[in-house]
Amino acid sequence: MTTLNELTDTYGCIQKDTMIFTSNKTMSLETLWTTYQTTITIDTASSNVEMTIPADLQVLVFDGKNYIYYPVKKIIRAKIYNCINKIYLDNGFTFSCFDDCQLLGENGFTNKIRKGVTIGMPRTMASLTKDHYCVIDGKTIFIKVIKKEFIIFNDYGYSLEIDNYHNFIANGIVCADFTKA
Repeated sequence: MTTLNELTDTYGCIQKDTMIFTSNKTMSLETLWTTYQTTITIDTASSNVEMTIPADLQVLVFDGKNYIYYPVKKIIRAKIYNCINKIYLDNGFTFSCFDDCQLLGENGFTNKIRKGVTIGMPRTMASLTKDHYCVIDGKTIFIKVIKKEFIIFNDYGYSLEIDNYHNFIANGIVCADFTKA
C-alpha cells in the first residue's frame, strides 16, 4: 500500500488540470480519475491517499527511443496541502509539480529543475503552445526552463503507475511515474 509520504517523496505528483495523452483522447488527470475510477483503495496508513485500477487505459509513454501507448497500472490521488513548482518553458508550455517530481533531462530523469535546465518532450509537441495534440514520431527535443515559481497548493494531486517504462507524458513533458524504477 502506498502512503502519502511515499507518493510525494518519491517522484511526486501533479495537479488535476494537467493534460494526459490517452490512446482515445487527451484529458485532464481529474477527468481521467472520474472516467476510469473502478475501485478505490484508501491507504490505511494515510487516509489522504486513494488508488484506482483502471480497465483498458493506455497513456503515452517514452520507451527510451519512441513514444508509445502503454497500459496504466494505477491512478493515485492524494489530498495535499504543500508548496509546488510552476515551471515555465521556452516554448510557452507550463507544468506544475512537487519538488520530487522527476522530469526527463538530457542525462536521464531528474528533480533538479531550475532556470536554464532543459527537459524533454516529444518533438511534435515542442512547437505547439497550449495545444494538447500529439502525432507520435519517436523524437525527443529538450526545451529550456525559463522560470520557476513556487505556489501554495491545497487540492488533489495525481500520479500514475506505469509498469516497465515508469513514465508518462503530462502537459507534453516526459514525467516519471510515482514508483521508483
